[in-house]
Amino acid sequence: MSMADEEVCYLEFLMAWLPTPPGAERCTVVGFRRDGTMWVDPALFGIGPQHAPQLAQFPGGKYLLRQDGGRRTLLNAKAVALVVTDPNWCRHWLRFVEDFIQYQQQLRQQHESARQN
Repeated sequence: MSMADEEVCYLEFLMAWLPTPPGAERCTVVGFRRDGTMWVDPALFGIGPQHAPQLAQFPGGKYLLRQDGGRRTLLNAKAVALVVTDPNWCRHWLRFVEDFIQYQQQLRQQHESARQN
């Protein structure tokens, strides 16, 4: 997969239950950047190098992050919808991602507020 330059960036990680196709859930680590993006393990969704053509259509710019000397690759959560073929699941996934990003931002604000008090 391209667009996976090693990048030094600050990520906040949470353990969470994520919906996975076809209607299952898995507990995994989810990363969040301060720019409001959510990052997941592509293997959780069966996404690998063979999906590079679909992922190259991602309109949000960078869709992969490589960290820890290339030992960890994370996929922009919204890019998952380019690979999964069930349109109903994709709509559900994108709503879930938006809601989860908002939830994480609220947690961060509460943490910052509590830290300042």
